[in-house]
Amino acid sequence: MKILIVLGLVLSSISSWAEEVISPSGQVTLPLTQYQLLVQQATSKGPSAPSSYAVGQSELNVVFRQHTGRVTATVNAQVQVETFDDEWTLVPLLGPGAALESATINGKAVQLIQRADGLFWLSENRQKATVQLSYHVDAHFSDLSYVTSLPVPDAAATRFTLRIPHRHIDLSVAPSTNLVKTDNENGTMATGTVAGGRNVMVAWRVAQEREFVLSQAEYSGSIRGEAIAWVAEIAAEMLVDGEVTVPLISTRSTLVGVEVDGKAATVFSKEGRFAVRLSGAGKHDIRLSFLSRISHPKGVPTTGFDIPDVPISKFELSLPGEKLVRVTPATNVESRSDKQTTQVSFFIPLSSQVSLTWMEAIPQDVELETRANAVVYHALHAAEGVLYGQAAIQYEITRGDANSLLFSIPRSAQVNRISNASDAIADWILLENDGDAANTTIQVFLNRAVTGEFVLDVTFEQLLEEQSSDILAPILRAGGVVRQKGMIALLSGSELALAPAQHADMSEVGENQLPAFFRNQLTQAVSHTYKYHADSAQLLVNTVTPEHQQGKFNAQVDSLVSIGEVVLMGQVGIGIDVKSGVLRDLQLQLPGDINILGVTGPSIRTHQVSPQNGKQHIDIEFTQEMEGQFRIELNYERIMLDGTAETSVPRVEVAGADVEHGRIAIEALSALEVQPSLVDQLSTLEINELPRQLVLKTTNPILLAYRYVKTEKPFELKLSITRHEEIEVQVAAIDSAAYQTLFTTDGLAVTRVQFNVRNSRRQFLRLSLPEDAEIWSVFVNSQAQKPAMTDSAQEGSRDVLIKMVNSTTAFPVELVYATRNRAMDTFGQIEGSLPRPDMIVTHTNWDVYVPATPRYATPKTNMQLIEGTGVNPVKVATAGILRDVMANVISGEPLHIELPTQGVLFRFAKLYANQAREDAYFRLRYVHQKASFAGTWISLLAAAAVWAGIILMTLKHSTVQRQLPMTLVTVGAIVLALCVTFLGVSVMPASILTLVVAASYAAWTGWRKWQVWRIR
Repeated sequence: MKILIVLGLVLSSISSWAEEVISPSGQVTLPLTQYQLLVQQATSKGPSAPSSYAVGQSELNVVFRQHTGRVTATVNAQVQVETFDDEWTLVPLLGPGAALESATINGKAVQLIQRADGLFWLSENRQKATVQLSYHVDAHFSDLSYVTSLPVPDAAATRFTLRIPHRHIDLSVAPSTNLVKTDNENGTMATGTVAGGRNVMVAWRVAQEREFVLSQAEYSGSIRGEAIAWVAEIAAEMLVDGEVTVPLISTRSTLVGVEVDGKAATVFSKEGRFAVRLSGAGKHDIRLSFLSRISHPKGVPTTGFDIPDVPISKFELSLPGEKLVRVTPATNVESRSDKQTTQVSFFIPLSSQVSLTWMEAIPQDVELETRANAVVYHALHAAEGVLYGQAAIQYEITRGDANSLLFSIPRSAQVNRISNASDAIADWILLENDGDAANTTIQVFLNRAVTGEFVLDVTFEQLLEEQSSDILAPILRAGGVVRQKGMIALLSGSELALAPAQHADMSEVGENQLPAFFRNQLTQAVSHTYKYHADSAQLLVNTVTPEHQQGKFNAQVDSLVSIGEVVLMGQVGIGIDVKSGVLRDLQLQLPGDINILGVTGPSIRTHQVSPQNGKQHIDIEFTQEMEGQFRIELNYERIMLDGTAETSVPRVEVAGADVEHGRIAIEALSALEVQPSLVDQLSTLEINELPRQLVLKTTNPILLAYRYVKTEKPFELKLSITRHEEIEVQVAAIDSAAYQTLFTTDGLAVTRVQFNVRNSRRQFLRLSLPEDAEIWSVFVNSQAQKPAMTDSAQEGSRDVLIKMVNSTTAFPVELVYATRNRAMDTFGQIEGSLPRPDMIVTHTNWDVYVPATPRYATPKTNMQLIEGTGVNPVKVATAGILRDVMANVISGEPLHIELPTQGVLFRFAKLYANQAREDAYFRLRYVHQKASFAGTWISLLAAAAVWAGIILMTLKHSTVQRQLPMTLVTVGAIVLALCVTFLGVSVMPASILTLVVAASYAAWTGWRKWQVWRIR
């Protein structure tokens, strides 16, 4: 006990001495002049640089692009900048007028400061930087030139490259030296150098594609014997200075004279045309006189000649007598006649040639006779008490034109509608016809005069008045025509049909005699067709009930049979090919132990399922008569008892089919092994021989495939089923998990969890957290979520349920929670463990930040220790938090909580960390500096005590008690072990002391033995 008291006193004295050493106190007295000199030296900054920045060489790559009538320059600039002070420095980069797209410093995007005199970069410290800028400037077009002022960095020298989308240009770049210009396929490229300055003026002028323009021409002519004398006045404009050649009329014309601006001009021939020379930019008037020869092809006077391509060409011609003039190219001709002369005036579209023909005009008081023929097509069908008809009256106007048409219809019939495909009908009226009591005449007025072929579509009806036999068919007849003929088609409907009873002056022909334009309008079948030519033609008809005969058809049945655990499902596609006749209904036969889920197809009115003789019959009724090819889709299912080892494939049969083919495909929907146990009247089929529409109905592999042809003996297919237990697989996974944990001195541990999750079917992510964990925020795919809490299977923890989204691509999940631990003391241990998610985690990274003041031992962990370093980015962390918080406040989004990253960092990593038997953890011992300092001295004292005990044990004539040396050795060893274990004291000081004492003791022992030896 006394030894312990003495040891405590020694320790306290050592601790107080250490504090005195660490915290010295006292005063120093200096003369005033020396003190002022020291203050001046401490506050002076030394000589400053003459400038705070320097801008070196720069390079410009300028590309001019033309679009939507504008030319825009895209400038990519690179400049070298160096700042000389470790303080905020504004570096001017561009003058005003640039639309900045991007700016980077050493490859990283930065924000520039906009001021009245341009864009500036704010530098914080001394550095060398490569600045890259991308911006746009518009070029202005004025006086046939493009001009732009490019803002450029104010560098010592700027090397530029220009790419302009025009060729053969006059280019000017100011100020510049060593300007080199080259033309290529895409335009013009120019290179040069600018010596200083913040703006470069670029201007270029595009060479004119045309040297002159002929805007309008006026021609006036009159007959001179066998030619027409023309006088032409052409307005021309020169676009360039100098002289140009202007081609005029063809050399085939007889030129009389040419004047330019009122003066006789020199005329020459060039490329088959007469031409003159114009000089001087501006407008010029060209006047020329020439003759065009009159020819008489087929006795019709004709003239023509080549003319210059002029947008506006006006012609005036005077002809003797009353003439009708036609012009090529076609245009509107205005003429005035006074029986002596005809004045003609017209404009022609842009053309290089004009020709005119004229003939004697028809007197206005002579009316042109209209001649026409007609063909009338009829189609008649009967309904209950009514005879309906539709007719197409096809007029062929062979002479003149017509603006109204006539036709007659029996008085017993009533017209419902008169129409025309070109909407040429203005109105129609009934005319009084006293001479014909049996017919009604109808006049149709047109909204324009028509010539050639014209068709009237007429629909009408006639009451039967309970008369079903010997009905006089209504026949329409065209009026005012020279010759007409017609055809009558009797139609057969679903309820009634028309049958001929008697006919006069007409003959029966085939249905193919009807023209296509009329036959395609008929929706019912044609039973009889008649043709007539005489006006006396008549036809008596009777109404009869049509015989409904089922058409002949083939059937192709394609079945996909899907076998599940307790249900057999079938998807059947039935292709019907009607070879002759029509189908009004269809009947299917199926086994009685299946459930019909649905029947779909075109024009199905109803379908009824009825049991008959142990089978099920599906009677399908159509809304119309079915012809050609169509398809019926059928779905069914059969419930199989649990554990059924064998089942038969249902047969789907089409009643009444001449030939029935079938294909069957078998698939399994779960972990089933399917094998055929009975195959009768079936042949195997390769998978690639199945129709594509059948294969596309499933994404599972086709196990078995068969084909069959229906015969007297039906096919039979039985399948044996072996069920296997399914193994659960992972439907969700965490590709990477990043944890950040910050420990504070008061025992608060805040952890930020970031997962990259892929999920296909899971509803929740279950995460086991400590029981006292406090959740601060949860985000799933950047959207705030409210987690749920549930009991955990592990004692001392609880599970958090986080709602997931379904996505095969990785999406982020973020969770921030806090736990309370014991506050950090003089020494102790920090420990932590990771929450265990219920999904497989591939990569796990854990960053642990602990206070920087204590000293830490090597952590104990079941993860891999990547590094342990001291970090203290307080400024960066605070700025990042402020930026994120301001962004969230502005946008109104939920608040993201950021963790400060400061202190000592320990980084851990592990693959599949949550698949181990124990949670991922770490334990870290720590000791504060004062305790470590005291522990060092205690360890030295303990080492000294151990050696004191050892030395006392070796003394033979010592008066010390025997227990004291052993006590010193034991207590010293224990105290030394406690210092190393709990206080984290290094063993180096004690080891050095041990070596010094051992060496000293060995030297002293050796010296004594040498003295004894020397005495002897």
